[in-house]
Amino acid sequence: MSLLGAAPSGGPDAAAPSGGPDAAADPRWSRAARLVDEGRCPAALPLLEALLEEAPDARVLAAQGRCQLRLREYPEAVVSLEAARAADPDLAGLDLPLAVARFHAGDLAGADEALRAAEAAQPDRPEVQLYRGLILLQRGEGATAASVLEGVRSADSDALNPIASYYEARAIGSTRDTEEAEAALQRVVEEHPDTPWAARAQEALDRMQGPRVRGWGWAGTGWEYDDNVTLRGAGVVLPSDISGQRDTRIVWNAGGGVEALLPRGFRVGGLVSYEGGKHRDLDDFDYHYPSFTGWLDRRVARDTIVRAQADLAYAWVDNKPFLGFQRYGGSLVRGWSRWGTSQAGAHWARYDYFFATEDVPDGPGRVGAACFEPDTVLCGPPGIDEEREHMRDGDELGLSLDHTLPLGFGDWALQGGYRYRHFNAPGTEYSHNAHEAILHLRGSLPLGLRLRVAGGYVYRPYRNASTFPKPTGLFFNRQYGLADDRRRDNDWRTEVALERDLGSHATLAARWLYRRNQSNVDVFDYERNILGVYLTVGVGD
Repeated sequence: MSLLGAAPSGGPDAAAPSGGPDAAADPRWSRAARLVDEGRCPAALPLLEALLEEAPDARVLAAQGRCQLRLREYPEAVVSLEAARAADPDLAGLDLPLAVARFHAGDLAGADEALRAAEAAQPDRPEVQLYRGLILLQRGEGATAASVLEGVRSADSDALNPIASYYEARAIGSTRDTEEAEAALQRVVEEHPDTPWAARAQEALDRMQGPRVRGWGWAGTGWEYDDNVTLRGAGVVLPSDISGQRDTRIVWNAGGGVEALLPRGFRVGGLVSYEGGKHRDLDDFDYHYPSFTGWLDRRVARDTIVRAQADLAYAWVDNKPFLGFQRYGGSLVRGWSRWGTSQAGAHWARYDYFFATEDVPDGPGRVGAACFEPDTVLCGPPGIDEEREHMRDGDELGLSLDHTLPLGFGDWALQGGYRYRHFNAPGTEYSHNAHEAILHLRGSLPLGLRLRVAGGYVYRPYRNASTFPKPTGLFFNRQYGLADDRRRDNDWRTEVALERDLGSHATLAARWLYRRNQSNVDVFDYERNILGVYLTVGVGD
């Protein structure tokens, strides 16, 4: 369904061309061209069709397509205009009407392609910029669309001004800037009275006086196969009470959110969610993970939003408290017209782990020497308190920069980003810096499918040498040694997800997640694959 639907009269039309293949040779073409110029398309179309039955001609096809466009026969107009382009690729003036016809026929990617060609020839033409704004609005880029449509309105075109003004207001409204959207709609009503666009604007104003709170919710379940539930490192022997590292599990999640639109460009919202997992065999790793996110947005300019956000979470593993997490941060979101959207942010986070490792008995100070007590399984270098050094609690400071770029065909978009994190733990084992790069590609495929491909790389240089022994250096009742080098991790991640809507409220998805953490400390050197299928049902916005 097109954004405009059945547009009110007075909407933008491409001008029909005068002249023809040979007006002197065939009076029917001369009369048909005159009728097209006068906008009398019902009378012109029979003449054009008769001419095309005798000999296809690019200019006749173009005139037929423009008439079909004027009569809002959008699919037929697309066929005629594309046939005209095929018959004569050099025929001028086809790009804009073809973009308009494709847009109203629901082919957003095709409309964008034709409009780019029209922009190259006439970048400042108001009709070109009008449809550029409508395509951006259709894609959900409200702030950028509003900026483009404001330019069309400011051009003071009598034919396009009420249309541009109305959709400028719609674009502002899509950004949740309620106060400015109301002002823009009121401007349409006052400046263009007794027009269909003023009537539409008044209807939108009436709707905006209603509730300004929206809510949504979802629930889902799925099945996963995980080939490394325990995150088993290279050469690490599992405890005797754990049968293996591979398992399947049933997962589930549920949640809901609410958001209120406030005056002066504010928006406040909250989201509560819960997810859990039950393993078939490794029930020591069953988990429950509730979380909460709250945010406050403030639009400071048409294409710029300032956001404050708080995240809280708590995790149980094997029905025992495992992790408490809190993060507070802010970000700046900026739209760049067709060049996409950028976001820069900073945060502080706190991790509290509710478990502790035991101190290892001190050895005599020589690797391979017998421990002091004959029944001691292992002993470590003297003077190291492993219980303290292995504490994972800590504070994190982070910075991030992301950019999402529409690719110009359909809803395909590419996102790239960089994150920096500085983590401090009480012990020496887990304090580190991290540099992360991400790249995500997403878009729609035929048959109603959507694809998401994501890749990421994290480099973690730890600030101290590890206090974990090498698995190959462990012998009963002997002191193990430690590596001299500081720990370095190269963490690679890949995710491929495919999903399809089942009706208006359900989604079926399949996902493959691969992680390879390459570490110079064997305990942390591991590989993991997760395969899953999921069904989610949602309600609300």
